[in-house]
Amino acid sequence: MFRKPAADGLTPEIHTDPRSRIAMYWRLVGLLLIFAIQAGMIAVFLYGIVRLLLVIVRLKKDQLHTG
Repeated sequence: MFRKPAADGLTPEIHTDPRSRIAMYWRLVGLLLIFAIQAGMIAVFLYGIVRLLLVIVRLKKDQLHTG
């Protein structure tokens, strides 16, 4: 997608053409969706690590008390 330079204080064609504006919005929505999915996966990953560490710590405490 090519943009004409905004010469003479005119708005670039991209903002005046409604289809390209819609395409721009969809691209933004797609990027946000990808970002949200990645953030969610990272959150799940970190949550899993924290849970695992808590379980390990709890097991070690139990071993100390029993031994």
